[in-house]
Formats: sequence, structure tokens, C-alpha cells
Amino acid sequence: MEKLSRIHVKSFDFMLRDGLKRMIKYLPPSEFSSSNGDVCELRVECRRQGKSYCAPLRLNIRLSINGISASVLDVPCGEIPIMVLSRSCNLSKLSRKNFPRHSEEEREIGGYFIVNGKERVLRLIIMARRNFPLAISRPSFKKRGHGYTEQAIVIRCVREDEAVSIMTLHWLMNSEPTLAFVVEREQFFVPISIILRAMVNKTEYEMFDDIRRGSGESLSLEETAMRILVRLKDEDYNSQSRALKYLGRLFRGRMHIPPNASDEEAGVVLVRNFVAIHLDSLIDKYHLLCLMVRKLHAFVSGQCCEESNDNLMFQEVLLPSTLYLQVLRAKIIQILDGTKEYVLTKSRKSNVKINSTLVQQYLLHRAPEISASMAYLLCTGNLPPSIRSDITPQLGGQSTGLSVPADNVNFLRMAAQFRAVHRGAIFTEMRTTSVRRLLPEAWGFLCPVHTPDGAPCGLLNHLAEPVEAVCETPKQSTVDALAVWLSTCKIRPVELSRQLSGVTEEQNAIPVLLDGRLIGWSSSLATAEQLANHLRDLKLNAQSKHVPYSMEIALVPPTDVGSQYPGLFLFTGGSRLLRPVKNVRHGEQPEVGGLIEWIGTFEQPYLDIAVTEAELFERAEDARSHIELTPEGIFSFVAGLTPYQDFNQVSGYRCVVTACVFI
Repeated sequence: MEKLSRIHVKSFDFMLRDGLKRMIKYLPPSEFSSSNGDVCELRVECRRQGKSYCAPLRLNIRLSINGISASVLDVPCGEIPIMVLSRSCNLSKLSRKNFPRHSEEEREIGGYFIVNGKERVLRLIIMARRNFPLAISRPSFKKRGHGYTEQAIVIRCVREDEAVSIMTLHWLMNSEPTLAFVVEREQFFVPISIILRAMVNKTEYEMFDDIRRGSGESLSLEETAMRILVRLKDEDYNSQSRALKYLGRLFRGRMHIPPNASDEEAGVVLVRNFVAIHLDSLIDKYHLLCLMVRKLHAFVSGQCCEESNDNLMFQEVLLPSTLYLQVLRAKIIQILDGTKEYVLTKSRKSNVKINSTLVQQYLLHRAPEISASMAYLLCTGNLPPSIRSDITPQLGGQSTGLSVPADNVNFLRMAAQFRAVHRGAIFTEMRTTSVRRLLPEAWGFLCPVHTPDGAPCGLLNHLAEPVEAVCETPKQSTVDALAVWLSTCKIRPVELSRQLSGVTEEQNAIPVLLDGRLIGWSSSLATAEQLANHLRDLKLNAQSKHVPYSMEIALVPPTDVGSQYPGLFLFTGGSRLLRPVKNVRHGEQPEVGGLIEWIGTFEQPYLDIAVTEAELFERAEDARSHIELTPEGIFSFVAGLTPYQDFNQVSGYRCVVTACVFI
């Protein structure tokens, strides 16, 4: 029972345990200057009485005046819905055999909310893979402005608190890329040259070397690098300080910064909080942008193929905790901004001195809106109107169909809802069929038969029975420690210039990326293969302190034709889909032994996985690496209950109708 709703419950537990702390860590302070210069009910009761199963939420807000802590305000925000069987649920403290004593079902699944007596489920929705630059071609990109082309590199940056920012690197007809990013709900386009100059204080030659690094003697890439540097010279942005001042002067009115901050400080806030937000260091942001320039050039010149948003290889799932946290965060920020405007208005009109009473008066009035917004999200499945414009871009345009009523017609329909993944409500009205296709990369992750007929066909799919999702996003300090350890594994440091090393990253050098951060270079494909095998060995070792079992290790080799951009891509973030296979390269008898390895959607296309033992033995002994645990593992939990699938009386499995399942 617990396995069916494990993804929902574990993600919500992570949000309660770590997600709220990370959200508070990254909440921007609301700074301004005045005119004068200065216990839960059991859920069965909630269902019968039409109530919501909630827990109280309180905010502790520290008020500082002139840099001196004035007070800590305790603000009650009402009650917010709690997921059944999560760590904050009363049932989580009881054993299942005691459930009937409290009028509960012993085989309770959990994973849903109770709002106004109704059971609601937050959907698992397909999203673009986080922190990975995608090569995308869209005709709409040409409408962005004069000289824009269809080609661009798009990256969905996700910070450890699940805040999302979309960056797009456009290719222009003059061979000079332009970076598009969002600042306070508005998209801006800035030449990549100014952003690169604002990131680091390097010489022009060092920047030229960083842009073309790893691409061999590509004359066209050198020309692109020269165009970037020429703009810096023509516009007189020949230092990091000048570029930061220029950006700060342009964007300071759009950001939440103190009025007394300088233009240069405003520029630092811009590049830190709105450009590649998943990275803390400016030098890491700089090298990621250089990599995106190289990939965009390879894409335009035909050395790199287009990557589809509809391919599960480049997708992840929106977990219930992520959506819950994003709505909660947006509402808190809105109330803090409203407090700022209220206090400033009072100060201007009546020259009232800022004090804790004035601030708390407004907070007590607005704070209950938080609980109302959370209830609105779960009741209607739509984003609250007051924050819809803030969150919709982060969800890829999704604003409706985020929650659905729990289907209690029978147990199988109820169980299937927790394993369902939806492409998104906005795709139901599209006439194109590309979003509905089940591509080969989805093998073993999405059930090929469990999808409804009619309009949602291909949009509403179900996870295969063994598939799980990574519900916990590692802390930034954990990722930093892993990056430091990886730098000791025969990887050429990313900041080691050719003047110091005496070597040049030629065309066969392989970039190594960890969660969207360039951490170094592998000198050759053979060296990269050795590193990937070493990491996979540590991944299978339960005693390993550095490599988690959920890490994706995908080595994309360079080819003579335009295929995927080469590199060693490592992923440890949350929301990724994983499934178990057997690694037969371990054990004294590989065909008998082996260890269970969890693989992701990105690395699967680059692994050789046999379905049966007969297929495994057809391969050369040194080519045997993985085998499926069971051939039936491609089906969903409900589809796997259908007996004698090859002799079924209908052409398709009716997976959610109990009558077709003979037990």
C-alpha cells in the first residue's frame, strides 16, 4: 500500500523537513526607508463534517530598523492543508493495525489532502529537466526581434529551495548570442558579452580562450568569440566593475534592493539572483554561459542535434511538495511586499514612525490569505489569481489542472492516480500529436498500455511499477563537497588556463558537468569512460560516502555526425525518475550475480540493457553490462495485474476497470 503513494508522501515529508527551511533561507528581505529616515483532528472527522485536514502555520518575522534588530513578530497564518500519512499527519504515528480503532482503513494509501471534506490529489506533471541546457529550435524565436533565428539554448535553472528561473541564449544573424532572462515577471534581452564581463574580472584573451575551450580549432567559433569581445571594446565595458554598474543602473528599478545600494551592488544582485540561479559562484555562472555559447554554436553549425522537450530523456516530474512550496513562497513574498508598500504609504501620509506595531497590524490582516491560497489551489486545481503571474512561467505555462479529485470508484482507480503523470492541461487543446507520442527513451519508465482513451490519450500516462522519483534535493553544501571530490578524480580543473598548464583542451576533450555546473575537463573519451565506470562502481557500493545511489551518470560520446552535444553529465537533483536494473559486471558469476542499480531517463539511452538472459548471452562477455529485473517491469501496477496479457480479449488493456482484472 505504501509503495503506491510513496512519491507523494516522501516528497511532502521532504518539504516539511528541509524544504521550508531552504525557502526561508532564500526569501529576499523587504528593505525600505521611511520619510523620516529611520492540535489536528483525525481525518475521518474532517471528511464527515466537511472540514479540511490542516495544521497551523506561523511566521516568525524579524524586524530591523537602521540595522538594529527591533523585534521578532509572531504572525499566525491560519491553517494549511496537510497530506494524509505524511510526517505531520496523526496517522503517521500509529501502526496500521491500530487504524481500524480510529475508524480508518487498515490499507490506507495516503498521499492526498482533505479540503472541505473532499479528497484531492496533486498531480505529477511533466516538466523540463532541471539545470541542463537544451538545444531547441522554434519558429517563435524569430519573432523576438530583428536578426533573431530559430535556434536557442534553453535551460531551466532550479535552486535548492525549488525556485525556478528560465534562461534562453538566442542566436542572432550577426553570430552574436543574446541572453534572455526574467526579472520580476518581465523578460529582458541582454548581449551575452555584457553578462560575461560582469561575471569575472579577466583579460580579453582569457575570455576568448574560455569561450572556445574544448572545441578544437573552430574558426567560426573563434569569430563568434571575437564578436563578443569587440562589443565589450566598442561599448567601453572593459572591466567587471563597469559592466556591473551598467547592469545595475538599468535593472535596479526592477529589483528588491535598498535605495542606498550603489549601481555596482545592484548589478551583483542581478547576476546572482536572476542569472543561473542554481549556481552560487559567479565564476561557475560564467563557465556555464561559456558552455552554452559553445553548444549554441555547435547547434547552429550542425555539429549538435536538436533536443526535444517531448522526450522523457529531457524531462522530470513536478512533485506535490515542489508545487506546494512554490505557492507558499510566492504568497509569503507577496505579503512582505505588501507590508513594505503599506508602511511607506503610512509614513508618507501621516509621517508615522516605523515600529513593530504598525508592521504587525498589516501582517495580521494579510497573513490569513496564505491558508486561503493553499486551500484554493487544492480545491480548484488552479493557481491563486493573486500569484498566478508569478508562478505560471515557473511551471512551463501551467496554471490549471494541478489537482484533481481522488477517484474512489474502486481501489485500482484510486491506486492508479498516485502513479499517474500528466503532460499538462495546456497541451489538451493542442492539435499536434508530438506531445502524445511514446518515444523509445520512455522504455521502462512509462507504461505503454496504461493511458485513457479520448482527449487525454498520451497526455495522461502511468509510471511503470518499479519506477520511483527522487523526492529529496541535496543541499548545496553537499553538491559543493561532491564537486570538490570529483576534482581529484583525474579531471582537469576548469580554471586552469593554458598558460599555467601548458596544454590545450582539443576537440576530443570532454566537459564534466554536475547538476548544471562545469567542474572540469576530461582529456579524452577514454579518460571520461574510466571516470564514468569508476563513479558507477562507487554508486553500487553502499559504503561509498561520495556518490549517492540516485546519481545519474551519462557519458555522451562525440561523433562524426551531428548528434547530442558530448559531455559527462552527472545529476543528483530531485524530481528525476529512476528505475532499477541489474548491473551484471559485479559478482563472481555475472550471469547469476549482480547488483541492483537505479538508472535515470538521461543515462538509459547510453546503456546496453538486455531484456532476457538469452539476449544477454548473445553479447560479447566484455559488452555485458545490464539486464532487466523482469520483462514485465515495463507495465504499470494496474496493467501488471492483467493475467495472460498475450491472450487478452481486447486490443488494449482496460487498466482502470476492475472487471478486466481477474485475481
